[in-house]
Amino acid sequence: MKKKVDFFIVGAPKCGTTALAEYLNATQQVFIPPIKEPHFFCDEWKEFQRVKSIDDYHSLYEKSNGRLCGDASVWYLYSKKSAGNIRSYNQDAKIIIMLREPVSAMQSLHSQLLYSGREDVSDFIKALELAPERERGRNLPKNCIISEHLFYKDVYSYEKQVLRYIDTFGVENCKIIVYEDFFKNVEGGVADVAQFLGLDLEAINGISFEKVNSNRVHRFPWLAHFVMRPPGIVGEIKEWVKNLPFLRGRPILRPVYKMFSKKQKRPPVSEPDIISLKAEFKEVNLKLNRATGVDISKW
Repeated sequence: MKKKVDFFIVGAPKCGTTALAEYLNATQQVFIPPIKEPHFFCDEWKEFQRVKSIDDYHSLYEKSNGRLCGDASVWYLYSKKSAGNIRSYNQDAKIIIMLREPVSAMQSLHSQLLYSGREDVSDFIKALELAPERERGRNLPKNCIISEHLFYKDVYSYEKQVLRYIDTFGVENCKIIVYEDFFKNVEGGVADVAQFLGLDLEAINGISFEKVNSNRVHRFPWLAHFVMRPPGIVGEIKEWVKNLPFLRGRPILRPVYKMFSKKQKRPPVSEPDIISLKAEFKEVNLKLNRATGVDISKW
């Protein structure tokens, strides 16, 4: 790969980034690799990086064939180092930030981490209450990779995270998308992003804007979590197989996970708890609005 990655969908998690990545790939003018979240620039979380070297990172884009290249690593927004690292790599990069009403996003992330085995407390409110303990390194799930990812309220306190990118790349190079608006008019939202990236708007014609990344649960959680995070030598063998030259950069186990899981609505959170949590975020959201102009009226 001779040219650098052109744009970054930096998060936040569970805010529509997977759907946007798939819609952009469908234009045939954009290439986001099958491993859409390499997290290469989160170097404070080395154990979370899917690739470790710049050569391996660029190898993900070997089949881009001159298309606009994108990286959709959702933890770049929360990471304190990624903005600066991306700037050092490509100072002309375009940044796409997707935001969602924090309480809904927290519930979705909690479900996702339960699915992946990185969370082991199924009760959402109890998981939130564990944050002080987890910040001290206690009550962490066995398969937890990055403890900070369990600090749900911090993940969705957006103001400083968004300003970090605006300050680093300039407001003209940052596109902020509100999840609730985007999914009310997906075609219009994708057209807006395409224009921001300089794509031919005709390319979005004929794209199927189907729902992506619905909530899922495992049919056999113990088996799924064993396959995802196998212990000891089994884990070493798994990593060795994944890094074989003809398999590197391919999500080879994703079809297996899908086969042994099913779509299921997440358990509801009580209305009093929702109201209380939204009240906690009111001032945080107002700071985001005042600092960036993001419309939070639907939150």
